[in-house]
Amino acid sequence: MKATSDGCSNHVRGFEEGRQRQLRGKKLTFISTPLCVEQLKKAGFVELEFARQKLGYERRRILMVTDAIASMLSAPSPPFPRTTAAMSFDTFKAGYLVSVGRSEDGAPDFKLLEDLDEVWTFAVRKPKDFQARLLGRFVHKDVFVGTRFYLRSDLGAKSNYHRMASEVAEHWDGETGGIRPLRSDSNSDYLGHVMRDLDNG
Repeated sequence: MKATSDGCSNHVRGFEEGRQRQLRGKKLTFISTPLCVEQLKKAGFVELEFARQKLGYERRRILMVTDAIASMLSAPSPPFPRTTAAMSFDTFKAGYLVSVGRSEDGAPDFKLLEDLDEVWTFAVRKPKDFQARLLGRFVHKDVFVGTRFYLRSDLGAKSNYHRMASEVAEHWDGETGGIRPLRSDSNSDYLGHVMRDLDNG
């Protein structure tokens, strides 16, 4: 299946031209933003900034979340270990190593859930007693949109996990304004930069 990113299609060319300018320059930077990101902001989504700005990270991937999730992540006393979640999110945004897979085996950072329409889970696995899951979809390569955030313990068994994750697709059009998700059989169409594909060795 050929990769598609219809929600960003009008500006894919500009996005890729931006990547080429990155490669020609002395420093690799993420300088082009797909149109769908601006559309998501108009729909009320928030682009998560780096939690650890002093480390000098540069944005190479984009992480968008609902305003409710952004508020929870920045709350004075969030119901989860915010520092470890921020580390996972910063690693993704900086273009550092993340793993991706679709099979039941393994424990990738990003996993496409079975029997759901393009619903991915972004796993925050540390600390073990307070693991969390950001559920959402990709709308462009390296652009992930999270619409649901749960502690792993709250998702429970597979059947309940599946039911709660299905809300991502069910409410997608209403929450995003109808931006179509990225669809492909190849994991490399979803993630670039430093990525380990667990489905291909």
